[in-house]
Amino acid sequence: MTDPRIEAALAAYCREPIEEPIELVMAKAIAAADAAAWRPIETAPDGEVWMRNGKVVALVNKTTRHGVMMYSGWGYACGPSGWQPLPAPPEGDVQGNCIAELEGGKDG
Repeated sequence: MTDPRIEAALAAYCREPIEEPIELVMAKAIAAADAAAWRPIETAPDGEVWMRNGKVVALVNKTTRHGVMMYSGWGYACGPSGWQPLPAPPEGDVQGNCIAELEGGKDG
């Protein structure tokens, strides 16, 4: 199965009218991909993930204990309704290299 974000972007890109400016077509494709990235909260794995309820989005650490899901970092009355995994860091991530040096005990 193809990534649902790619499928959603392709479906948005293939829509009529073809006369639309490419910037508008690509904006629609990106918006469709962003919307398709959200998954049902019941499928969230334990660990750090992005969670949302409506327009509220937070980085949350989910744990499951005795069949009960707990969300560290979610401070809203309504529970989260969707989740998506954290993105991979960019190649050559300078901040990641800095953190690795700090954890290794190297002085900057």
